[in-house]
Amino acid sequence: MAYPILLCTFGAAAVTFLLMFAVPVLARTFQEMGGTLPLPTRMLIGVSEGVREHGLIGLAVLAVVFFVAYRLVNTDAGRLWYDRVRLRLPILGRVVSRLCISRFARTLGTLLDSGVRILPALSIARDSTGNRVFAVAIEKAAEGVRQGSRLGDELRAHREFPPTVADMIAVGEESGNLGKTLLRVAERFERDLDNAVRVLVSLVEPLLLIVMGSIVLFIVLAMLLPVFTMNALVQ
Repeated sequence: MAYPILLCTFGAAAVTFLLMFAVPVLARTFQEMGGTLPLPTRMLIGVSEGVREHGLIGLAVLAVVFFVAYRLVNTDAGRLWYDRVRLRLPILGRVVSRLCISRFARTLGTLLDSGVRILPALSIARDSTGNRVFAVAIEKAAEGVRQGSRLGDELRAHREFPPTVADMIAVGEESGNLGKTLLRVAERFERDLDNAVRVLVSLVEPLLLIVMGSIVLFIVLAMLLPVFTMNALVQ
């Protein structure tokens, strides 16, 4: 994911430089030449003036919005809503889901293999997911286990866990080999996670290239259109 982040950073820096420094210089040159500028050029100059005159205000508003969002997400209700939204996003939701399941299975399997009793192990594995939706589901499953139910049966009632996971855990419980079964579940979902991440990156990279390329192309064309127009008039 480092490449998309670098692409966004350098792309944003290039666009900001053009709007803050290159476009104003050309705008003054075009105004001295006189005549009516093409619509894309007028739009670009308007955006450039808006960024230069109100850029700091815009940054301040964004900072306030991010601060408020950060505070809301750190409340119990806000965190639950945020984690639920992440799970429902296309492609990214699959990545988050696979990550949570693999963490849960890896942590719980390791603890059980080390001799930790299932209820304390479930409490630790619940926190390892890093997702409140999964944590709530695991907490409810742990309550069922406390009352005498099997873990596989309890997880089957929560859609966050695919039926195959609940089935494998149920088989592990029946065979008395739950710890090793959970580690096999973790390995399977870690492979799924790697595949999901590759798909996500393969989609994000070309999309970012198209978006950033379109923005830069529009800026360049808007800056060159008046030159082409003047050349046509001279000829």
